Amino acid sequence: MISHGVTLNAAVDALKRALYDSASDIVSQQGKSTDSRISLLTGLHRKDVKRLKDDPETLSRRKVMNANALAISIWMSAEAFLDDAGNPKILARIGNKHTVGFDNLMQEARIDLPPQTVLSALLEEGAVEENADGTEIALVSNAFVASAESET
Repeated sequence: MISHGVTLNAAVDALKRALYDSASDIVSQQGKSTDSRISLLTGLHRKDVKRLKDDPETLSRRKVMNANALAISIWMSAEAFLDDAGNPKILARIGNKHTVGFDNLMQEARIDLPPQTVLSALLEEGAVEENADGTEIALVSNAFVASAESET
């Protein structure tokens, strides 16, 4: 899971979704589809049941999209990520004490997602580009707009 960028929160959300979907099918066949009944069968808190019922499958995608927009915003405005001319710097993939990196950007943005997850989404959308060996990342878009086909 770690090598695929799956965090504990994402795994727990996926498990909650699977439990909810399964219990929802069972209780609807029995004709007793209530939040309390689903909560009783799964052990999920009723507020989680309500959230899963009201917001099918979009929560995790929305979280990554918001993270991407926040990352770009900070990259374009925070002094540490701008060059002398005020343009977004090309970032090292991993920063060190001499070079600011994409991981530093994620820390500055306080994004609770693995940097690789956010970077992959930004690459997929064409908002950033990596150099040939993947050690540097350049911002090529000043806004994050998810495409219609995008999962993120």
